[in-house]
Amino acid sequence: MTDENQFDRICDIASELGFERKAESDDPSDALELLWLHPSQIVIDRTYQRRVSASGKSRIKRALKDFDWRRFGAISVVPVGDNLYACIDGQHRAITAWAAGAALVPAVAFKADVADQAVAFVGVNVNRTAVASIDKFRARVAAGDEAAVITQEIMNELGISADVPAGSALAPHQTRAVGKIEKLVKMIGRGLTFTSLEMLRDAQPEEPNLLTAFAVEASGMAVAKLVDAEADLDRLEKILADIDFDSLRDDCKQLVKLQGGQLARHGTACIIRLYNKGLRDKVAA
Repeated sequence: MTDENQFDRICDIASELGFERKAESDDPSDALELLWLHPSQIVIDRTYQRRVSASGKSRIKRALKDFDWRRFGAISVVPVGDNLYACIDGQHRAITAWAAGAALVPAVAFKADVADQAVAFVGVNVNRTAVASIDKFRARVAAGDEAAVITQEIMNELGISADVPAGSALAPHQTRAVGKIEKLVKMIGRGLTFTSLEMLRDAQPEEPNLLTAFAVEASGMAVAKLVDAEADLDRLEKILADIDFDSLRDDCKQLVKLQGGQLARHGTACIIRLYNKGLRDKVAA
């Protein structure tokens, strides 16, 4: 027999935490609908959703071995026409259910256009480490986030790709540093971000593992400082061509240990010092 004393009501817990209940609230049925979907009705929108990785495939295999509806929950979907629903949360579980022969899959559906779908995808996954930053970035692009869209435009114009398989090294003109590029867009603007990436790419056009977060940020901030000082960017490009960014990053890590500060800022200062070498009128690092 269940002892009712072991339970605490949600209303009591909320009150203890200091929350007051609003007099009225929106009816969730106006925005949400509980559905049972056949697996064939569930689709993935590649505008913003990621493909299943090797580790994701392994998780699906493990789930199939011990499939249990009690651990399944409900997937989140949006209607996209023709009796189809785009899955914004639960792709792996939906595949598992299909492979397990499920006739129906529990789902929570709400209406949204592509931009809202992408925003929802970011929202439901923002605190999940299983979602890669590049997937969140693509979702923000699909949602029309200004900095993300500009970042994607710059990369497209420069022929820089973020489609890098997990665990693999960066080939020339590849990067995983979309977050740093987006940060530069916000800090120094589109033009200087474009210029800095173009210079870095052209300085070492065939170099693998070049467009790392460290190299992108350090060189980007160096370009911004030198442009502000009306310095010679042709000289900087020659400097960038000779820099071993892996070694520079290691040197800067030691500076962080000794002096504190941020890794990329030390990188920028080192690049400026290399630029100043032999010059009478030096640029402040």
